[in-house]
Amino acid sequence: MLVKRTMKLARSITLALTAAALLAGPALAQTYELKDCEQDDRAWLSLRACTSLLQGSELSNEDRARIYARRGLAWLIEDDAADALTDFTSAIKLNPKDLRALTGRARAYTLLEQHAKAADDWSAVIALDADVEANYLKRGASHLAAHNTNAAMADFDRSIALNPKSIDGFIGRANVFVTLNDKVKALAEFARAEEIDPKHFAPYLARAEAAEIWGDTKLAIENYGAALKVKTTVWAARKALKRLGIDTPP
Repeated sequence: MLVKRTMKLARSITLALTAAALLAGPALAQTYELKDCEQDDRAWLSLRACTSLLQGSELSNEDRARIYARRGLAWLIEDDAADALTDFTSAIKLNPKDLRALTGRARAYTLLEQHAKAADDWSAVIALDADVEANYLKRGASHLAAHNTNAAMADFDRSIALNPKSIDGFIGRANVFVTLNDKVKALAEFARAEEIDPKHFAPYLARAEAAEIWGDTKLAIENYGAALKVKTTVWAARKALKRLGIDTPP
């Protein structure tokens, strides 16, 4: 917690210094271009450049929305969902059809555990970008986290209709049944996901996590182990097995 507060304070100081430099006059102010704002691998530069650009008075609403959205993405990289939410909202007010801002805000709401609001943003994304499997999967996950199982199942069904080999779609359906405490149907959906690609770790990992919810330690250990057999870097499985008292190979 102390580390996060320190990092946030450092970011705040960086932004404050940028603003101060701008107010001090052109001799001290750094000149930034839009490309400087779009730095995925250097979020600190993106934050500084986007903040500097937003001080300009000649920006169009479209460009200003774009910069707010880009700064929001930088905040997400810096693990600051609250500031990201503020910037994405500013972008959406200027351009309600900004897909990058809508998807970014949905991610921010998810990190802040405001799942119903995340689902609303995914609905807006789907209205603009329909028939994209990933959008239904993400809205389904938000609905499920918000305990709206009927809406979640409808979205996972839609993802499977768009892609009959959607492993994530079947895992999503299985997780709905886990939430509904229907073990038989959940296991059937996990099995369907596994049949699509037996060498994909995701069905094993999801089934193991469900098994822990059911208190079935044996099934959990078997499936965490199976996940590691197909992909040795599934760290969630390694951590889970260690927690359950099972040693795993390095």
